[in-house]
Amino acid sequence: MPRKFIRSYLDLLCLVAGTILAMFISLGLPETSLVRVPSGLLLSLVLPGYGITVAAFPGRSFSRGERVLFTFGLSMAVAVLSGIALNWSPWRLNTASFTFFLGGVTLVACVIAVLRRVRMVPWEQVADLAALEDNFSQPLRFSPLQWLTFGVAGIIAFIALATAVVEAKRNPASDVLQLWMVPTPVEGNPKNTVRIGVRNFEYANTDYHLQLMRGGYVVQEWSEVKVEQGNTWEVTVTLKSDWPGIGPVEAVLYQAEQPREPFRKATYWFGER
Repeated sequence: MPRKFIRSYLDLLCLVAGTILAMFISLGLPETSLVRVPSGLLLSLVLPGYGITVAAFPGRSFSRGERVLFTFGLSMAVAVLSGIALNWSPWRLNTASFTFFLGGVTLVACVIAVLRRVRMVPWEQVADLAALEDNFSQPLRFSPLQWLTFGVAGIIAFIALATAVVEAKRNPASDVLQLWMVPTPVEGNPKNTVRIGVRNFEYANTDYHLQLMRGGYVVQEWSEVKVEQGNTWEVTVTLKSDWPGIGPVEAVLYQAEQPREPFRKATYWFGER
């Protein structure tokens, strides 16, 4: 029986495993890791839509085109609506909240899909996956309620997108502070010299604390960085290969009133990667 269950629900088991793996990569790996890109795309554009599709239509067979359409369409709708909801929520929109929300939606959809699939065809009665597919070979037909649901979802997604565009134009962000770390070759040391800078575009006058880190070690820091509105603060630093830690060098900027919460980050690789 366990073997029959695994074969009959292989797609949902893969969906759960893929969701957990994508969440782990998005939350556990450094921001500079290239693996975060495909995992983030899967979590935002594929996994939620597929989970909702199998949960909403447990007894329907889809062509490849229909399955792709439902998967991407529903995933994008969930991503847009969740982004707006999180931005208005106390948790705000960030990597962690967005990852947990999309992962949670996908996992809940998987649970619903399993319950509905078991109710329609008990897995004890399924000989193999082919038998399950034969039982789910009914043509795709939407009930009036389903058409209404998809219509409302489409309208909500359109309103959400239009609202985001209009609000962005109506209330452009004027409080912007930039942090950068770029190579600055100098005579005698053309490779390991960088220029770290902070530019204040209309941001309120605030004191900052800047740390230069490598592998979790603070290798250099500036306790008082003052950048008035419209001004720039810069410093030139020579990177040393004998610094503790491994990996890239990170410039981490903190606000004086929040000394433990990174406000801006810049990353620079030097030497062997």
